Amino acid sequence: MFQVMLALLFALSLSHAHAQEVRAELSKQPPDVRQIVSTWLLKDCDLPQQAVGLNIRSRLTELGQRLEPVFWEAYNLGPTVQEIEQMATSARTAYAARQKWLREHGEELLGREESQRQVNVGEEEFLARELQNYTTVYKSAALAALGITGTEQTLVRLRDIAANQQSLDASTAQEAIRSLGDRLQRR
Repeated sequence: MFQVMLALLFALSLSHAHAQEVRAELSKQPPDVRQIVSTWLLKDCDLPQQAVGLNIRSRLTELGQRLEPVFWEAYNLGPTVQEIEQMATSARTAYAARQKWLREHGEELLGREESQRQVNVGEEEFLARELQNYTTVYKSAALAALGITGTEQTLVRLRDIAANQQSLDASTAQEAIRSLGDRLQRR
């Protein structure tokens, strides 16, 4: 039953993404700016910015408030269908490699009980968890960008998000508020 619910969640996420695929604000931007936005939203936080050939943060600062609606759009809509499909493909590959590793080394390194518990995690459950994590990181990146590109009006919306301590986005919104507040005071 749990696996069926998780598969349904994943399918609903994809159908929601299909319905929301039009990125009106992003599509107004020139290709180089769209690439910067995409790179920021999909960045690997473990890679130095030089690894992607851009000083992305500096470019976001230069582009400034013209990107505010783009990042609100990304926050509100989450990842695109294409991004979700790519993530799902990678997650399926990771799941297969994980299962193989657990069968070969899990008992020795994790113990019999934990290894078996991990092996029993189904692919649907694994994919649903990866989708949740991916979406959370994507939306967090959008909020962080708003701390770089936002305006006084952005602060109001960020404060609303930060005030909801039940939200996964609250702490990122608080950090964006600090960043944006510092930037606005330096003007």
